[in-house]
Order: sequence, then structure tokens, then C-alpha cells
Amino acid sequence: MLRAAIAALPPPLGTRPAILDAGRATPTFTQPIRDALHAQYGGRCSFPGCDQPATIDHHLIHWADGGPTSAANGAPLCAYHHYLVHEGGWHLGKDAVGKITAAAPPPSWPGPRTHWRKGRPHTGPPPGHLGLGGGGSPADRAPPGGPPPGHHPPRGGRAS
Repeated sequence: MLRAAIAALPPPLGTRPAILDAGRATPTFTQPIRDALHAQYGGRCSFPGCDQPATIDHHLIHWADGGPTSAANGAPLCAYHHYLVHEGGWHLGKDAVGKITAAAPPPSWPGPRTHWRKGRPHTGPPPGHLGLGGGGSPADRAPPGGPPPGHHPPRGGRAS
């Protein structure tokens, strides 16, 4: 009798529950976690002000730093905003309802080791930069002056 009642339920209620927290078992987001993040953010980059399609699921607390692989610790990002977080000095946070916040790097931050050229990241010093320690000119750093060539800012304004 119970089996017949469960079989009569619509698919979301009649299927097995999805695990949305893989913990430390894997650094890779599972398909149910990816699906949940896609549903939560509509398949778009979750960086504030960006409406580009999400191409990368990002750990807010990096897996190598002890962060779990979970929907609560995940944020879908476009390639440019993923670059900003890993190479541009930006930090992301997520509140209890899933709103993503972004904090810019401090003014004393030396700059990225990878630079955005022709719509793609390239490792190494920027053109014209003689040192090897990163940095470069302020124009080589990510946003304040806007996104690099090849990034499409969200409708209605610049990427923030």
C-alpha cells in the first residue's frame, strides 16, 4: 500500500533524495550538486551584477583549504569571475539564503600572476612588465577599470 502511494507521487517527491553535500569525499561537484546550483542561480554566474552563463562551479572555501564539496559551499561562475577569484584577489561569500557577496582585493595587493588577454587567461607577467613577481600596472589588474577584452559585461552595467 505504501509502495503504491509512493509510486503515485510526482517525480520530485517519488524519487530518491539527492545528496547535496559530498563533504570531503571528493573535490569534484557531483551532478546533483551541480543541478542544485544551476537551479538556484538560473544557470548564470552568481558574481554580483553578472548575468553571463555559468561555466565553472567554484568552492567558496577552497577544497584544498578544508572546504566541503556541497551546494552550500558552491557558487557557479563565468570564466572571468572565476579568474578574478583565483588570480585577481577577489573573495566571495554566501549568506544563509544563497546571496553571493564579493570583496575586492586591498589596494596593497600586488596583482595577478595570470593576466587576461584576448578573452583568455595567460600565465606570466603582463606585456611590458620587466619583473617576475606579478603586479604590473594598475591597468593589468582586474576590474576597477572594468572587465578585460573578451568578457561580456552584464546587461545594464559593467561587471563589478
